[in-house]
Amino acid sequence: MRGTMDMTKTGIVFDLDGTLWDATAMAARIWNGVFEDEGLALRLTAADVRAQMGRTMAEIGSAFFPDLSPARQAEIMALLGEQEVLRMGEGGGRLYDGVPEVLEALSAEYPLFIVSNCQRDYAWGFIRAFGFEKYFTDYEESGRSGLGKAENIRLVLSRNGVQRGVYVGDTAGDARSAYDAGVPFVFARYGFGHVDGAEYMIDDIRQLPGIIKRI
Repeated sequence: MRGTMDMTKTGIVFDLDGTLWDATAMAARIWNGVFEDEGLALRLTAADVRAQMGRTMAEIGSAFFPDLSPARQAEIMALLGEQEVLRMGEGGGRLYDGVPEVLEALSAEYPLFIVSNCQRDYAWGFIRAFGFEKYFTDYEESGRSGLGKAENIRLVLSRNGVQRGVYVGDTAGDARSAYDAGVPFVFARYGFGHVDGAEYMIDDIRQLPGIIKRI
């Protein structure tokens, strides 16, 4: 991960799915394989996966398998998470245009973080798969911390000594989490969700540096 820098600057915290990349086709392929192995009839498209983005794995399990026990739901979602992390580097996930260039430019001026409602090691797997260790200072996942997104935003900022933050995400849940964490929100309109009344919006991640200077 990125080394020491001026932490008096605003920390930029990113959501992952729908904000930095679209991995729904990869996830649908992996998840359907697990469902088949587990004798489950459910099959998903990329659009089905996209509709669940922003939820925790526990919430997704409850939505997909309401007739199964919570323990069985947790078992299936754990298998899905393990397979996603193991196969992260096989391809299928698509970075949004401009992501590497924007991360490189922003990391020269600001500490960068990822906070996602994903399973343990998913965010770290993403960072490693694309060689982004040089850009990100820290990350947190609900599957690792056991906390919600707002708490995790506050956590990564606090443990890195960052006084001010901004959260970049693509869903209404991301917006609520940012506001609950007490930080401004930048709505990535190119992602998976819809947010009413967002003060800051981008249609391309390459617009983000200009927005950050205004916050």
